[in-house]
Amino acid sequence: MANRKRITNSNMDPDGWNTCVLGRKYYGNIDPKTEMPDGLGIMKLNSDHLYVGEFQQGRRHGRGFLLGLEDHSHTEQYFQRYSYEQVMSTAEFDSCGRVVHTGPSGEWKTELVEDFRYVKEQDGLWENDALVSEIDDSILKQQPWTDYELISSGIGYHDKAKMEYTYQTPLSSLEPGGVLNVNRSPYFVTSYGDDGLLVLTNSDKQMPFILKMDGKPYFSSFIKDNHLPCHFFALNKLGNDYVLRPELCVPQKNNTVLPSLKPFWKEAGWTDQSDEERILTVKLKDLDEALKHCNLCRDTLTVLYPDKSDYWFKSSAELMWNFGIKEKVESNIERHGGYMIDEWQFVDERQSPMDLRSKVKFTPE
Repeated sequence: MANRKRITNSNMDPDGWNTCVLGRKYYGNIDPKTEMPDGLGIMKLNSDHLYVGEFQQGRRHGRGFLLGLEDHSHTEQYFQRYSYEQVMSTAEFDSCGRVVHTGPSGEWKTELVEDFRYVKEQDGLWENDALVSEIDDSILKQQPWTDYELISSGIGYHDKAKMEYTYQTPLSSLEPGGVLNVNRSPYFVTSYGDDGLLVLTNSDKQMPFILKMDGKPYFSSFIKDNHLPCHFFALNKLGNDYVLRPELCVPQKNNTVLPSLKPFWKEAGWTDQSDEERILTVKLKDLDEALKHCNLCRDTLTVLYPDKSDYWFKSSAELMWNFGIKEKVESNIERHGGYMIDEWQFVDERQSPMDLRSKVKFTPE
């Protein structure tokens, strides 16, 4: 028998995630001081179970649920054809050399298909790694939830062609087990308080997120093929118009977000939420304001400073001390989930090592 392993309802690859200080695979928010999972995330507990939801200093604490692997393995039959040579080796010919009979052209074989699917378990409130109160999915089949739909929309690229999409999925179509099929892709959803929804999509390296009724959309993006596919998720009341903003799709040049995207981020309240690197140029006198709105775990700053002899032949490290900005830069990194590991080295919120001097560069005006 031939074997084929597959998980049919998820693209997640937990083994590809980083290993947190607890020794487990984890993808999500980290406390920069303790390096513990803290906030929303997803953790591989063992070979068969993931925990999705809120953490507090490494412990499952808050709203969350388990995803367990359910075995739907089965056998399938398929017909394997013999090669031409095999078939002809059984041929019988008449006196003129014509084939008048052959043996079977192939044979039926049985294949074991290892078919695993994630199912939601132990959905509710957690305290110190223990489930203390279960919450029934059926609440989402009642008002006011049945008056809402989950919007998944954005712009992507395929072979350099721009594609716009918007999928509108009523919460009333929720299936048993808290599964909402969005364009044939299963999302795991559960309630979060009286007006929120905790969502895990089908994508790998997509953190769980929370949507609020009539609240801001959740925005995610990543650079692919030199473009910025943008994805928005939102709760929308049925009957309300939902319009995809065309300016969400902005080509990238040298990893710099073009200006036309920035007004939307500001308007939507997501100015600092993109995961993509921006290369920003700012004058020294405006540096304090720039540090309020950039993320040096992701962005790179080029600082324009006065071309004076006092600053000639100075290194980036010396200029950072001269201008009194090193502590401000460190504060920016810590504010965005990173932390310093020595005078100049730090790790970002995803535990990737970086050098401070590579994130703040200096150029004379």
